[in-house]
Parts: sequence; C-alpha cells; structure tokens
Amino acid sequence: MTLSYSALELYEECPLLYRLIYIDKRKRMPRSYFSFGNTIHRTLRDFYTDVLFGPPSLDELLSYYRRNWIDQGYSDDEERRRYFRIGLYILGQFYQKEKAEKRKPVAVEYRFRIRLKNCQLSGYIDRIDRLNGGVEIIDYKTSPEPPAAEDLKTNRQLAIYQLGAERNLNLKADRLTIYHLRSLLKISIPAHDQAFLDEVVDRIEELAARIEREEFNPRLRESCPCEFGHLCPYFREEKPEIGTVVDEYGQISEKIREDQKRKVNLAHTIIQYLDDNRLEQAFGEKYSVFRRQIVERSLKRAVREVLDQEDLWQQAARWLEDQGYKVEVTPRQRSRLYSRRRDV
Repeated sequence: MTLSYSALELYEECPLLYRLIYIDKRKRMPRSYFSFGNTIHRTLRDFYTDVLFGPPSLDELLSYYRRNWIDQGYSDDEERRRYFRIGLYILGQFYQKEKAEKRKPVAVEYRFRIRLKNCQLSGYIDRIDRLNGGVEIIDYKTSPEPPAAEDLKTNRQLAIYQLGAERNLNLKADRLTIYHLRSLLKISIPAHDQAFLDEVVDRIEELAARIEREEFNPRLRESCPCEFGHLCPYFREEKPEIGTVVDEYGQISEKIREDQKRKVNLAHTIIQYLDDNRLEQAFGEKYSVFRRQIVERSLKRAVREVLDQEDLWQQAARWLEDQGYKVEVTPRQRSRLYSRRRDV
C-alpha cells in the first residue's frame, strides 16, 4: 500500500471519503483553489527546471503560466479572470525576488518513496535549496493567508518531506519552510528532531493499519456534506432510496404496457371503422388520424415483435397479408432476412 500526505490527511478527516476517492476511485468535483494551486506549482517547476540551465525571463515564466493553466472548477468567467490576475501578480513579484537572490535549487518537484513497516510513503517536494552544510526544504502555498509559525512545529507534511530528503537523497535538512506565494513570506522552522520524526512514522503506520483493516466509518465535519453525501449514512436519506426508484420505474413500465395494449385495441377499432365506411381519415374533437399512420406504426411494431421469434418470416408474411399487403419474396431475400435476425 502506498500512501501520501494528502491521502493520510483525507483519511483523518473522513475515512469514508478516503475510501471513495482512493479505493473506489470516484472523481472529486474540480475546485478553483485546487486548479489554481496546481497551476502555480507546475509553473514554478518549469521555471526552476530552466534555471538550472540559465535564468529564464519574466516573459518565459508567464508563458509557462499560460501553458500550465488548469481551466477547471471555476464558477464563472469572473472567478476565472480574478484567479488569473492573482497568478500574474504572484509570479511577477516572485520573479523579481528570486532573480535578486539568484538561487539554484538542488531539486524541484522531487518525488520520493520511503518504505515503512506496513506501507510505502510517497510524495513530491516542491523545492530543495542548498544551505551551508545542509538543505532547506520548501513547500509552496497559494492560500489567501500564510500559516502561523507555531503551527509548523507540528506540521506532519514538512516532517514527511524531511524524511523523504534525508532517506532518499541522504541530505541533512537544516530548515523547513512554507513559502507563502501571495505575500512572498517564508515561514521557517529548524528541521525536526528524530523523536518527532519517529512520532510521525508511528502515526502513519497506525493509520495504514486502520486502512488495511478497512476501517472506513464516516466522520462528521463542519464542511459536511461533501459531493458524495448521497453515499454517506449521515446524509443519504436526503436522496431517494433505490427501492423507491425501482418501484416507480416498474409502475411506469407497467402503465406503458397497459397504454400500448389499449392503443392497439383503439387502432383496430379505427381501422375497422375506416374499412366499413371506405374512408382514409377519422376525426375526433381534438385529433384526427389517417389510415396510413395507424398501419405504418402498427407495421413497424409488429415486425419488431416477430423478428425475435423462431418462425420469423411466416409470422411477418401472415401479418402483412392480413393488413392487405401482397407478400412476395425470392429465396435470396428470405435467406438475407433470416441472417439479419441475429442483428435485430
């Protein structure tokens, strides 16, 4: 089993939602803040990939932005334009700041995998910068407000990234940083000590064990219900039970069959009236009908019914003759008709 920080975070928020997303593979609705955040992350990945070979221009950075733009989850054009303008501002300010510092990262979007007792832990580190004697692990955030420095001391995401850099790359982490891109603030703490890292690993292995035991009970949160409320025991009563839906479907189907039988009887009565009075059209107060309308519709329906029977042609020919049609068919036509029966 492979787990990421986001998967573990989701499991702690709601085990049922974790199951729906990661096991049942249900797709979540796109969200504007997810699309925007991923767009910025991909843009900076491309920017720093090129920095390794020489500093790109601001125009090049903005071209990466347009190329990586994810146009999903925005409620309307106004929200889309607002986010796009925010991105232009962020990247313009970011470019000037990074250009002055002239940093060349050790790695960008570095993917790591760590083997634990009962699972694999994987993830992507946005950026790793070289420091004197060690490295700085940087995670970008595009949220409206920066996190508090105090919260970083118990931040498991940064601890997981520290584990990834130290175990996969054999790099000593000196500093852990959240880079808040809207304000260009870097909120940093010293790297976690081994005791805290061990606590994080123990917690991950505990959650992995729960997942292995298929403990997927729902958990109520302030944000409930999510888009899968109809699958949640707390909220699905707001949706019709499937038994009710099935019963209604059956009732409608039965009524259609009864109406069809009644329609056939009415058609026979009208045809008999037209035959007796040598007419081609009959009138009611609201409707009128031609003989050919009834005959053609009855013909199509009857042919469809008899095509599923073993005595295919005999029944079709008999019915056509009853309707006054002269039936003549060559042996070749009869053979083709029988061969097509399987396709109907």
